[in-house]
Amino acid sequence: MEWESGVSGGAIYSSLWSSIGDITGSYFIENESGVSAGAILNQNSTIGEIKESYFIENTAGAHGGAIMNWTYSDGAADSTIGDITDSYFIGNTSGSADGAIYNYTDSGADVIISKIGDISGSYFIENKSSGSAGGAIYNVRSIIGSFDDDCNLTDGITGSSFMGNKSATSGGAIYNCGTNDRSSSDNDFGIGNITDSDFENNTAAAEGGAINSVCGNIGNIENSTFGGNTATYGGAIINYYYSAIGDITGSSFIGNTATAEEGGAIHNCTGSTIGATSRTAALRITSPSSIAAPFSTTAP
Repeated sequence: MEWESGVSGGAIYSSLWSSIGDITGSYFIENESGVSAGAILNQNSTIGEIKESYFIENTAGAHGGAIMNWTYSDGAADSTIGDITDSYFIGNTSGSADGAIYNYTDSGADVIISKIGDISGSYFIENKSSGSAGGAIYNVRSIIGSFDDDCNLTDGITGSSFMGNKSATSGGAIYNCGTNDRSSSDNDFGIGNITDSDFENNTAAAEGGAINSVCGNIGNIENSTFGGNTATYGGAIINYYYSAIGDITGSSFIGNTATAEEGGAIHNCTGSTIGATSRTAALRITSPSSIAAPFSTTAP
């Protein structure tokens, strides 16, 4: 499928209380939009699951090289995409934020929100945000993951690989931001558990070679590998401005680099916490995790 849009949604534009079913076994290749969403724009609407599909070399002039899931403040409806399973995002590019998936809720949207289900068995390879954050995924005031019966956010990213993604600023693979209020992470936005996933050779020009979380929340990081990621601060992960990450267990950090020599693997700073029971900016990494580069718990 190859199309071009002068504005947004290079292949599909679904807006305002609209609904699209599952997208299965589909190919979105070299689609282009002048502004946002090289392939699919979902605005205040619903799309079912995305399964066994390919998003290859799509381009957006601004946001969301492949997919933009955007809740507009006056739209009066959530923007929802179901689980993304066994899919490939390769070589997608945005002129501003996010090379592959842009999940965003306007700051004026009080009760509506952008939501994407669990991302599992998927590959994000050499996607690029050319002007801003999130080489592969940009998640702002929004949710990625599924919920248990008690409405707790559980699975977020499972069995997926992020390789060779690049950000012009922060979050070579993932940029996660909960709020513009940099005094607290007391919000309901974020990403669920990251499990059995690989982050390799991702690059951010500023912070968080693989993951940048600011004023946001990420669940536990379990049985995952971070190797060869590079940034100025936080070669693999930077967690700052009162952000919270759960326990890091059974994970490896190998050969990650912070060029400013602050947090070669993990930089945890400015009132942020790692570890489900800690709220004092202390770093908690539990056995049998391994770290093969230094980390920092001080402000940059």
